[in-house]
Amino acid sequence: MTTNSGPPDAIVLIHGLWMTPRSCEQWIPRYESRGLRVLAPAYPGFEVEVEALRADPSPIAKLTIGEVADHYDAIIRGSPQPRLRPQRGQLGEAAEADN
Repeated sequence: MTTNSGPPDAIVLIHGLWMTPRSCEQWIPRYESRGLRVLAPAYPGFEVEVEALRADPSPIAKLTIGEVADHYDAIIRGSPQPRLRPQRGQLGEAAEADN
């Protein structure tokens, strides 16, 4: 991780438990309007619409916190010169990764 103190140019929005990236929809335009590249990836298995998860919640039941952490770790580390700035809140709130 770098220690660059400049403003980030990318942000990764991580939705909360039992939610989907749909919960981030209102934040994406806010950060994009400030010139940030915004990623709001789903947890593994949550790439479907909320209605599909309600109809078949098995992806939720099978998912572990370790799988979620590994998934986002790969996304953040896959960014050029990633930095992470976790925001206060429950698991899955916002974290910034900047290049």
